[in-house]
Amino acid sequence: MAFTLIRSVGRLVGDLYGPSPTPAKKKSPLQVAEAYLGRHERDSDDAYVLSEFFKNAAGLKLNPRDTAWCAAFVNAVVATAGEDSTNSLMARSFENWGLPVDEPIPGDVVVFWRVSRSSGLGHVGFFVKDNGDGTIQVLGGNQGDKVSIQRFSKAQVTAYRRGKGQITDHHELQEWEEPDDISEVESAS
Repeated sequence: MAFTLIRSVGRLVGDLYGPSPTPAKKKSPLQVAEAYLGRHERDSDDAYVLSEFFKNAAGLKLNPRDTAWCAAFVNAVVATAGEDSTNSLMARSFENWGLPVDEPIPGDVVVFWRVSRSSGLGHVGFFVKDNGDGTIQVLGGNQGDKVSIQRFSKAQVTAYRRGKGQITDHHELQEWEEPDDISEVESAS
């Protein structure tokens, strides 16, 4: 009797509101970042959109017209993509974020030094591609006062990092070694 009632209510809800929505597919950090391409800190509407994005996605309250915001942008993007952020406005806080990678793929975080390697100053964005000439293309915020794709020297890279939920290649996973003797596996279970 209870099952029939639940099924009837379920049909009624389905008739009134349509089928249950399927969960949205998770977007990669690069897909999230691309949605903001061209947003400029000097445009009033864009500055508002950016500051709301930083506040709502990463809890960072700032006006992009007044504060360097490359790290705020990366924090908001990774949070929107389902990753933990650093909650810092320091670009180089991403040197310890996620997992280190030697060969970046599009969407990995890339961190640069500015002024000098030891200055603590930097820039952060998302790796797009290696140009093969000692430079890479980076999609980031506060690049020319806007969200854009620009070239940067690989010589100033301090780290390539990948979000823990962004592992896409089995080579990044811990290697499994087959035991010498199958009895080792049977005795462990």
